[in-house]
Amino acid sequence: MFWARNRRVMSFGDRVRGYMLVARELLRATRSGAGRYRMAILFGLGVAAMAVGGAAVWRTLRTSEHFLLQRVDVSGASRLSSEEVAAACGLEVGKTNVLLESEHAIRERCETHLGIRRAQVELYPPDSVVVRVEEQVPVMYAATQWGLVAVNRYAEAYAPADLMDLQGLPILLATDGQDTVKVLREALALLRTIEAPQSPWAGQGIVMEFDHDIGFSVYAAGKNPRCHFGWGPFPRKLDRVVAALDVAAQRSLDVEEVLADNKARPNEVILKVNSLGAGLASAHHWEEP
Repeated sequence: MFWARNRRVMSFGDRVRGYMLVARELLRATRSGAGRYRMAILFGLGVAAMAVGGAAVWRTLRTSEHFLLQRVDVSGASRLSSEEVAAACGLEVGKTNVLLESEHAIRERCETHLGIRRAQVELYPPDSVVVRVEEQVPVMYAATQWGLVAVNRYAEAYAPADLMDLQGLPILLATDGQDTVKVLREALALLRTIEAPQSPWAGQGIVMEFDHDIGFSVYAAGKNPRCHFGWGPFPRKLDRVVAALDVAAQRSLDVEEVLADNKARPNEVILKVNSLGAGLASAHHWEEP
């Protein structure tokens, strides 16, 4: 409108003085006993003036460069760069208005990134944001009905595995699609056990298999022995397996397979050995003293 384009731009001080004049008139009218109609008119004018002024102030705050983001402090990230974390949060230096953001909204945006498990956000107006993240770190891969997925230390399958960037991590082959969370938790418990220094599979390319009927089996890719651990708890079973394999090594036995889940005789370990190197299998029973 013509009048809007040509009116004098009021400074903040002008608006404050205008509010004070309106307040003074209202006070004068009250003291002089002016009629209710005059009071109502003055009150309405005051509210209108404050509304117009408030809108102008809000518009000024929204467009002010004083509140544009200048610094994003990121901590807890090692796999992702600070720039990647800021981008995941939707934060742009020189563009994001800190006054219009909320910690909750930034955190929600940040946690949608597949590489970020949890985020904590703190706003420091006028121009700073602090972001602390817990990254998703894979400890194994699991082959499920959804494909190969990365699993973190909380037994959470959080993202499809990047086939172009596979790490030398253990792989779980699961034949059962039910109770996935339970299976992953058991698999992590077994993984922590067989990664112990005394384990014959420590430091090797570990493959774990799960079957609903027989439980868990472990082997190193391309190497013997293959061990049937069944169900947890696993630490005592590993101790018995290590002891049995030590006895087999002393007797120069070529062990192909180990059964450590004998429910009838839990202290017993059965070793399947390759007799005379001719592929003839025989079973040797070892029982914990």
